[in-house]
Amino acid sequence: MLVESVTENMFAQAVALAQNGRMKSTVHCKDKSIFILNMDNTILIRFKAPQVFDSPISFFSNDYESPKILEEDGKLVFVTNTNGLQRKKVCPAPKMRYDDVYTIWESFDPDNSQSITLVKDMLPLLEDGLSHIEISKKVGEPVMLIQRDIYSGSRIEVKRNKSSQLLEVDDMDFSFNTIGIRTIDFAALFSFCESLTWYVQKGKKWVYFEDNTGRMGGILATCLYDEMGTIGTVK
Repeated sequence: MLVESVTENMFAQAVALAQNGRMKSTVHCKDKSIFILNMDNTILIRFKAPQVFDSPISFFSNDYESPKILEEDGKLVFVTNTNGLQRKKVCPAPKMRYDDVYTIWESFDPDNSQSITLVKDMLPLLEDGLSHIEISKKVGEPVMLIQRDIYSGSRIEVKRNKSSQLLEVDDMDFSFNTIGIRTIDFAALFSFCESLTWYVQKGKKWVYFEDNTGRMGGILATCLYDEMGTIGTVK
């Protein structure tokens, strides 16, 4: 199988997400779908692929190194040819496979009645060195993004001015509880798009999001993090 360059860019989304030691993002492909599952199963992204994968493949995002991919004895092989030489990188496949991830994706039924729009232009206002972002909204008020510095006790607050569309809300008269997301994961979601629409699910602990190109959608668990940036209980 030969991976096209646009598809490689989609794979890069998985590498951009936070990864910790042996905990890695995984990529799962079949037909014209690419799923990316982050290291602790709190973010599931689906891309509409520009090419067809005739058979399912699954691999750890950091293993990817060549557009030529083979599967041998249940393992993924990345083949590189250069200057008359051939290099093979043989990697174990993740325990979770495409069908498992597809089943998870199909279990969600998003409600698109309440949404907020976040844009890439807001990223420079955030601190890369702070571990996570809290996103919340009260009735009649704009969306608020907060980052906390646990060492100094200071915090950063980002919200929309009345004349700005950076944190656009379709309906001011709704609210939602705090959504926690790692700063690096939040930035990664904007790797290949200028804006994201987040659909807040009433009474549920997840958010559905779509990008402005129509190629990417995803599920985000509305996690809570403690003061050290450690994720709380997630289902």
